[in-house]
Amino acid sequence: MVDPNSAYETADGAIGTLLSAGFLYLIAALNLIVLSGIFKIYYNLVITGLSIGAAFIIGTIEILGILTTEVHLNGGFWDLRANFNINLAGFCIAGLFIIVWAVALTY
Repeated sequence: MVDPNSAYETADGAIGTLLSAGFLYLIAALNLIVLSGIFKIYYNLVITGLSIGAAFIIGTIEILGILTTEVHLNGGFWDLRANFNINLAGFCIAGLFIIVWAVALTY
């Protein structure tokens, strides 16, 4: 007969091991960022530049959208702007942040 406590302890041990491995990976990544001063400066510059670029892109899209609606602009460019999917742009920008973070951890 199988002891139910033994199955619980096995599952608990496996979860604890996975959590410990994730925790150790996080500590290693944070140590890399904290210990490397030059890396930290470059990382901050890249993330700041990416944030400024994302804000500029989103702001430009929003301003063009307001102009299209309020001034009743028509034509190829303005029709393209009217059909622009801002949600897709947001996902792309979030993906860029994830890619930059992943590259920074491997660098």
